[in-house]
Amino acid sequence: MDIYQTTNIEEKKVYYFVPDEATKTAGEAIGIPNSIWVVGDLTVANEQLAINQTDFLNDPATAVHFSCLKCIGQDDEGHNIWQACDLATETPNDSVLYELFCDVVPGFQTAIGLDQANSVFANEQQSLLVWIGLNEVITLNKLPPKPKP
Repeated sequence: MDIYQTTNIEEKKVYYFVPDEATKTAGEAIGIPNSIWVVGDLTVANEQLAINQTDFLNDPATAVHFSCLKCIGQDDEGHNIWQACDLATETPNDSVLYELFCDVVPGFQTAIGLDQANSVFANEQQSLLVWIGLNEVITLNKLPPKPKP
């Protein structure tokens, strides 16, 4: 028996997808706080995972994990002048130098042009999802244990 689990961090809810109504009833009887039991398969669990990922990435609090700078020129000594930017509001281009940072990825990642910067940013988002545990559905082979009082 496979049970699929995913967590919605924003709603503070754990979803369990089980094969039948009997397993759902048994799961609900365990009494796990903030759990939602659903009859469904891996496809349905992955659909919920996608929702959970989107909710997490769209939460303004998640933005603290990322920063983006763009080069706006050079000073008299030839050093780059950097300005904070938001990729969502950048004008399409293929020549601006960007530096992106995610606190779970070591160092700055560089990109030239908006398309490449968006690609780097998407990879950094995936790294954050892996770090937080939202990169895949967890498969259990039995019901989770009853919580300790």
